[in-house]
Amino acid sequence: MKHGIDCIDKFEYKEVAGVWEASVRATHHFLKEEDMPISSL
Repeated sequence: MKHGIDCIDKFEYKEVAGVWEASVRATHHFLKEEDMPISSL
């Protein structure tokens, strides 16, 4: 399987950021809420 980095369009940013944030929250339990500035978008 070949992996690559895709560019996203401006209209996709919130959705991609939401997936990223959910992934971080599910796996990075050592982070505090104030370490997660993405929620303010």
